[in-house]
Amino acid sequence: MAQNNHANGNGKLGESYQTRAQVVPNPIGFDLDTAKKIVDDFNTHVASSIVLYHQIKKHHWLVRGPQWKQIHLTLDEYADEILEQADFFAERITYFSGIPVAGLNTFEEVSFIKSEAPDLYDLKKMLANDIHATKETLGKLRETHELTDEANDFFDTSQIENFIGLREKFCHELHFLLEPDELAADTLDPHKEVLLADKAIAEIVAL
Repeated sequence: MAQNNHANGNGKLGESYQTRAQVVPNPIGFDLDTAKKIVDDFNTHVASSIVLYHQIKKHHWLVRGPQWKQIHLTLDEYADEILEQADFFAERITYFSGIPVAGLNTFEEVSFIKSEAPDLYDLKKMLANDIHATKETLGKLRETHELTDEANDFFDTSQIENFIGLREKFCHELHFLLEPDELAADTLDPHKEVLLADKAIAEIVAL
């Protein structure tokens, strides 16, 4: 383990004085154990949000078809929101005197979601992959909400509630894009129709 040379006053230029695994006393009133739990948890959101951001941007670049502009802009808006949320978690980590994760390899290592392969898929599959990945982050956000709520971390708890709402909205909107045109549907239940017509997509989004 690296020594805390800064604290001892004998560090050399260029040497680290706090490792990413370390959390030192913070100025906002949380004990070290609680702060460490929050820092470790928030770092998974930083990493996963960055991974999700790059996947969404990839689809933003590759989208095509008659509705390309609407979907292109929707994905870009969502990617920006995800990046802002990653920045929020990283900034809050510093409040707890921790160090945010950084570096592409570290993002992939710490992330609890895995990005799709760097290939081109049909648009339905790409959007379904975005719903699936976002749903994974929603599950983790709800767990984090419990953690911050139990720690009486009121500010982060309220912000996480907002993030949950934004990500649920994105899943909801993408789900509608995967639905068939009700005016052109051949059945009385177009939602059922799309599940029967494309079981692979239905399995990805787990509808």
